[in-house]
Amino acid sequence: MSATTQVLIKPTRPVSPGLRFDLVGDDELTGGAGGWQDIARPRRRTAVEWVGTPAYTYVLPLMIDGIETSPGGNTVVESAIKTLTSWGTPTSKTGQPPVVRLAGPLRAPDSLRWVIDDITWGEQIRNNAGRRIQQQVTVTLKEFVEPTLMKGPAARARNRKKKKK
Repeated sequence: MSATTQVLIKPTRPVSPGLRFDLVGDDELTGGAGGWQDIARPRRRTAVEWVGTPAYTYVLPLMIDGIETSPGGNTVVESAIKTLTSWGTPTSKTGQPPVVRLAGPLRAPDSLRWVIDDITWGEQIRNNAGRRIQQQVTVTLKEFVEPTLMKGPAARARNRKKKKK
């Protein structure tokens, strides 16, 4: 595949080396708009309530390709598969799965950060020893939006009382 179909996924929190994949289909970006929830009302038409803008969801059809990576030779891709899988599980440093960034010819803005929401394994090719040399995978990402803690009215009132004393 040409270099223009390469996608880099790189953990940024915690920082670690990234992996390059071949983009093997159309990437699908959804979300980022809407945020309405239906409110059921007995014997009346359903109402809607604004609950907030949903995060983006991004589906990437990818391939980890080790076929003919050197003249006359294939590369086993098991370590890349293990690394990708590990990005969907908590790390010892943060207690959460890594936050990643993407680079490549993609629909999503480069500025967004992502977390892996799902990994679906597709077709594979194995060498004579039974090790994978090519693996198709669909990675579903969710936009990482940093949670912010808000003080409620009671906490603000307590802080005002402390300042008056």
